[in-house]
Amino acid sequence: MNLNNNVNIIEQLYENFINNYKETVSSFTAAEKREFAKFSSSFFNKWYFSSLFDDSIFSPSNIINSVCHCGESSVNSARLVKNGSGFNIIYVSDTLENHSFINDLKAFCTCFEPAGVFEKNAPPQNYADNIQNMDPFYWNYLFALAENNGLIKRMLSINTNKYQTDPSALSSFFSMDNTEMLRRLFDSAVGIFVNEFYKSSHVQENIVSWETVMDFLCNAASVDELFESILTSLGFNLENIPRQNKCNENSEEAEMIMTSAYFLGSLISQWLLMPLGAYMKLITPLYTMPFDFEAEADYIRPFLLTGCDISSELFSPCNFFALTSIGEKVLNAKNKNSVFSSLNEIFSQKQINALTLSYLKMNKIKSTKSPDANKKLYKLKVFYKNDRNKWKIIAAEEKTTLESIYIHTLSFFGIETSNKYAFYLMNKGNNSKTAVRINNPVKFLIDNVNWLTDNLLLKHSNDKSSDLIFTATKSGSSRKNMAEPTLIRQSREITFEERC
Repeated sequence: MNLNNNVNIIEQLYENFINNYKETVSSFTAAEKREFAKFSSSFFNKWYFSSLFDDSIFSPSNIINSVCHCGESSVNSARLVKNGSGFNIIYVSDTLENHSFINDLKAFCTCFEPAGVFEKNAPPQNYADNIQNMDPFYWNYLFALAENNGLIKRMLSINTNKYQTDPSALSSFFSMDNTEMLRRLFDSAVGIFVNEFYKSSHVQENIVSWETVMDFLCNAASVDELFESILTSLGFNLENIPRQNKCNENSEEAEMIMTSAYFLGSLISQWLLMPLGAYMKLITPLYTMPFDFEAEADYIRPFLLTGCDISSELFSPCNFFALTSIGEKVLNAKNKNSVFSSLNEIFSQKQINALTLSYLKMNKIKSTKSPDANKKLYKLKVFYKNDRNKWKIIAAEEKTTLESIYIHTLSFFGIETSNKYAFYLMNKGNNSKTAVRINNPVKFLIDNVNWLTDNLLLKHSNDKSSDLIFTATKSGSSRKNMAEPTLIRQSREITFEERC
């Protein structure tokens, strides 16, 4: 890849990601770091397609494509690869003649010659070292496409998922030219998305189709248009939502729309936008707001050690997209959204470099440790009094009031606040009959509790099933920018209950 004189800027962008990543996971346990590292590629992809400035198109993806000049029919990108116990970045320039996704699919299939084992979220047993991607969802997607196109077939086996290649199907498929191959893979990708949609939503089979997706990619300006099309087809009245939100009163329909939008967003991102963008390079996704490392990690962290599927937490839809030069040729369509991907149409190269360097300098200033970074941190384990297996761990800085703990805890548990709740000091024997009520939680600090001898009880005057017990240990120093209690972990049992 010809990076001209701009390689330094790209390396600085990468260094910015690495530093932010390391700082974000610095408070994680060793087990959490190992688990989080498995999904670092998804984390990277979202950062890569996110704008560095509010409401702009200034994403690392667009910057790299503006400073790398490899011909009009090329798409330049970056991906994370393993480097010992950590990871590194490589730059890839894809063309129709030499496409990394096709090369990876071919290498993936060789893992099943003469036979191989594949388990979800893991590379094949006969791992192909030349597939330079550490994303478990990438492996899953290669497998889905290989199986969908008949390139591999399941074998009879006991206690393993063993597969072998179909030599005739392989020869026929890979003898096509790359444009035709990508068209076949695109059709399969849309088919997989449509199947996942119906499998997950359980609605009638006339809502989403190949034609729906094709019309969206060729004619839509924003991802919201696909949301609106699907939700309207499901019978929701979207015109009511702005008025209801203005009144701060969400009807049952509004809540259903919000829940459906969250579900749809994850599904569309995981099975359509990221595969067509980060994997196949047919579109360039764009998130118009800066990537918030801590907020994204905080959202994922509670589920890392539950053993549950966290794809719904990892994937969220971009705001806009544009067809790439490769996408135009494969879909036989004209890119109508080039404004969302082409910095060169708006800025000169000198301006692009100056804006990027300005962002990097501002980010370094923000990363300077704040005076509050040395505050002590409490980890509060909160569980239902009648079921200790359903618990969450909340991190809170010293001098946090019980009022703040109360508001955030009920939010994390999905419980509405009520004047029927009260805090009590309770000895470690959990004898609630001798518990002493705390009358002023607004001024009472978590530091005022003698955690060696006492626990906290949050008691409801009428509903014993929602009583919560708090235990705590003082644990290390607070990370910077931790302004309020944060959910950092929860049990497998409560995760399953919340998702059912």
